[in-house]
Amino acid sequence: MLGFLSCAGELVYHTVTDSVTTETVIKAFDQFVAQKPLDTFAMVVLDNASMHRSKAFRRKRVEWMSHRVHLVYLSAYSPELNLIEILWRQMKYTWLPLGHIFRLTDSVMRCIGSWLTMELITLLILNRHLSATKPTECSAVSHCQY
Repeated sequence: MLGFLSCAGELVYHTVTDSVTTETVIKAFDQFVAQKPLDTFAMVVLDNASMHRSKAFRRKRVEWMSHRVHLVYLSAYSPELNLIEILWRQMKYTWLPLGHIFRLTDSVMRCIGSWLTMELITLLILNRHLSATKPTECSAVSHCQY
């Protein structure tokens, strides 16, 4: 998860299922910039992770600055100075131990997969039934253009 946390406690987040890369971070920043009101100024505090210092990331900096988003880098080894790092630590070690996250993600994906499978089966059965039914046999279905 990547995120932007305001001093007022408002969180804008971007979830990922794979490793966080420069491209992932750029996408999250682009989404943040797109949803930020044009008349507001944002200062984003960053650690010194490689994806925050990459050439691709630095190239986007000018574009983001034109949208009044400015980047400030923390001193090395000082994550406690960044509010969102405190939030991530709380989430990681207190609210959602790692095993719970993986089990939750797996459960959610299984449920979504099961639901989609059932929906597909239902649609296939309905389609087969309707294609075998004459419009005069079922006026409601005929009327709805099925």
